[in-house]
Amino acid sequence: MATIGERLKAERVRLKLSQEAFGDAAGVGKHSQMRYEKGERSPDGDYLAKIGTFGADVHYILTGQRNLFMDYEVPESITPARQIANDIAGMNLSSDDAELLLAFARRLCPPG
Repeated sequence: MATIGERLKAERVRLKLSQEAFGDAAGVGKHSQMRYEKGERSPDGDYLAKIGTFGADVHYILTGQRNLFMDYEVPESITPARQIANDIAGMNLSSDDAELLLAFARRLCPPG
């Protein structure tokens, strides 16, 4: 049976987000996200609540059973900003260039 970390990674992949973008949306850094997925640390309730707001199946992550009533599409309200962040994270850019593009993306897709 898959671990919480493995299921967390599966949800991140299903939502088509990089570790950095997923962690950023959940309020943690990329390294914390990596540790959660490796099972080195356990996410807390605040983290789980946040990832549930952008489409992660928290019930599945915790129990291994899919929530039958959940809509598995990514909410449209977050798609543009998250997709841009994910695309930037996957590019082969210097840190300075990546930060510049992320700052630009944030201005184009303000939260809320």
